[in-house]
Amino acid sequence: MMTSKLDLTLAGDREIVLARRFQAPRALVFRAFTEPALVGRWLLGPPGWTMPVCEIDLRVGGVFRYVWRHTDGREMGLGGAFREIVPNERLVHTELFDADWTGGETLVTTTFAESAGTTSARIAILYSSREARDTAARSGMETGMDASYVQLDKVLALPVTAPRILDVTEQHTLVVRKTVSFAEMRATQQEAAPLLDEAVRDAGLADAPRLTVWRMQDGKVDYAPGRLVPRAVAGNGAVSAFPLPAGRAAHLRLVGGFEHLPAAWPHLFDACRSHGWPVTGLNWEVYRADGGTDLYALLG
Repeated sequence: MMTSKLDLTLAGDREIVLARRFQAPRALVFRAFTEPALVGRWLLGPPGWTMPVCEIDLRVGGVFRYVWRHTDGREMGLGGAFREIVPNERLVHTELFDADWTGGETLVTTTFAESAGTTSARIAILYSSREARDTAARSGMETGMDASYVQLDKVLALPVTAPRILDVTEQHTLVVRKTVSFAEMRATQQEAAPLLDEAVRDAGLADAPRLTVWRMQDGKVDYAPGRLVPRAVAGNGAVSAFPLPAGRAAHLRLVGGFEHLPAAWPHLFDACRSHGWPVTGLNWEVYRADGGTDLYALLG
């Protein structure tokens, strides 16, 4: 029976099957298995390991490359190629460790099934021989994979990429700017939407991604729902032009729903404090077509 703990079973002469449940939607779990910014946060094994190289070309025939590094200086590399991809449902790929301790290339088939918001993942690993399979089973892989999946639980609980610094160029926006309390932000978004849609249409623009620019001001929020526009556009009535300045910004991407935003911003600000990145107070979030949200905090 599949549980939230890792189940490992031997199947046939050459296969190991791993099974695990995750308290997250299937689409999000699939992204956590296939997007480098997320994979590099959880596929780490026991304590002491990091993944300085995580490259994924997610297409049939595309290749991936992982390199892990231990605090004692050891490194371990793994690569492979994708043979089958059914988004959110199924991945089939090859795997081969640089040291080839598994006795040749393996074929890994991962399937994802969702029920009531919980995703069941089944990972079937086909080895080159029974001897190679049994060697892998005795290697302690269960301990390493279990540690990784515990980390994945944490990533899925707050589905964000690792904070980093980006160089940003000046960007043009149209916004509806108000000073509001936290409780008034949703209503402000709703009131601004038709005004912004009209301004975008009047400017003859077909594509204007949504964003919100904000900063704290005397216990309230200087709050500006808006649209990213490709050129300077004059405001109209309640809609005004607001250029986002060029510079350096702390950034992370939220790949879950908007309900995670209240936790994602503190996560970004905590990273700024821990790294000594000086924030200016100007922040914005851009709502992506794929459902994600890019968070930016302008740095001094």
